[in-house]
This record gives sequence, C-alpha cells and structure tokens, in this order.
Amino acid sequence: MRCEVCGGVLPNGGITHCSEECIRKSVEKSKKFDPAQVKKKSAPPKSGKKYLVKKRGSGLQPSMQTGQYAKTATSPEPAVAKVMSLGRRSVTGLEHVAGGSHVLYTYRQQRSKYEEAFRFLKRGLENNEATVLIFNKLEGADIRQRIKHENVNLGRLESAGRVYIMTPDESYYKNGFPNTSRVVKFWETAREKALAGGMNGLRVFADMHPFFENGDVDETINYESELSHEYESTLTGVCAYNLDDIKNLSPRQYNIVISHQIHHLN
Repeated sequence: MRCEVCGGVLPNGGITHCSEECIRKSVEKSKKFDPAQVKKKSAPPKSGKKYLVKKRGSGLQPSMQTGQYAKTATSPEPAVAKVMSLGRRSVTGLEHVAGGSHVLYTYRQQRSKYEEAFRFLKRGLENNEATVLIFNKLEGADIRQRIKHENVNLGRLESAGRVYIMTPDESYYKNGFPNTSRVVKFWETAREKALAGGMNGLRVFADMHPFFENGDVDETINYESELSHEYESTLTGVCAYNLDDIKNLSPRQYNIVISHQIHHLN
C-alpha cells in the first residue's frame, strides 16, 4: 500500500496516508474540488415572474447546474481549471439549453464558437424562436457563410424577423451599453416583439471578446454582475467568453463571470 498523496510506502494496512502533513494536504485538495458537489442539483426554481436584472442585495448565487458558489474562487488560474472541470458536467452542447437559461459558454477556438452558435441558431429555428447572433463585423460575415453552406435561406429568415446577425455596436452600444437598465430594456422589447410576431421566444448568443478588444472589461463585468441568473422561459441568453480573456480577469471579475446559471466549455 502507498500513500494517496505522496506515494510513499505505508507501514501498515488499513490506512491511506503516511503522515499528518499528507492528511492535511488531502483535506485541502478535497475542499477545492468535491466531486459529490458536481452531481448535486439545486431545488427547482419557485414559480413566478423572473427578471433580467438582479434584485438589490441578492449577491452571487450558486450555479444551477454545478451547485458551486462563485465566491469560493480565490484566484483566476485555479478558478479557470475549476470551471473547466465542472463545465464538462453541465450541458453537452448549446442546442440542449432550456429556455430561460443564462449560460456561460467558454471557448478556445473560433471554429468551435462558430459551430456552437450555428447549433444554437438551428435549435431556435426548430423551436420557432427569434435568434440573435452577436459577433464583430468580420466574424459575422463568416457566420453568414457558414449558414449559407447549410442551404438555409438566411435572407428570408432575416426579413421575417427570425434571425438577426448583429455587431456589438448595432446591439449593445447602440442601446445604451454599459447602462444595464437600457440594454435590458432593449432585450425585453426584442422578446416582446418576437412573441407578438407569433414566435415562441427570443434567444441570444453574444460573443464577449469584442468588449475586451474595446477595452471595456470593467464595464462588461459590471453589466454581467447586474443580470439575473435565470430569465423568463421565453428568453435564453448565451455569453461566449474566450478562455484567454477569462484567464486575465481578476478574482473578483472571475467570480462574477462564473455565477452564470449554466456552464458549458468547448
């Protein structure tokens, strides 16, 4: 038998650690990541109206899927590793996200981001929901080509108000960013317009990297901190973060980002 921490030979059977120091290290390690908590699910949310903006004093809430509190992170690097391990145990793809979800999607490669955005869009079409995809101008053009390769009549869908491919300037900045209340009002109006047009709701996929490129990191994190963790069932939001951008966040900023309701890492 060998020690579970240092690998040293144990003098007698029936024990798993060779010293008090190894026991201490084992306890500290278990506190950082408890596999049992991954399987733990929170209680179903109470019925009633949900708001896009947090109520004052609500603080950070546990992830609905992972059961982990964002406040437990102490530094960006260990926290990134933590969300990577937990993310794989949440949703397997954005097409499986339920209505009313506020999702943190973390990606490493542009191609993965495009594929997830397309699957997110496809599910929206299947569900008769209006879908908004937000990328910078060049990536928006790439997404258009990706959609056309699937023989989808994008022009007809855009004319019918079922698909919108926008830039941050055309969506967030044009509608008051970083003023959270003004941006939220924009999304609520868009959702109501979709419902009035006979659709079942609105879904939004927003790549957050352009905000980092614009130097609006603090503004972006503050905006996230004021959003609710779950929306009305007729609104679904995905915030897509480049993993390198997340690694550069401060501990406080990182805690806010991982307080999203659902995690999905690609």
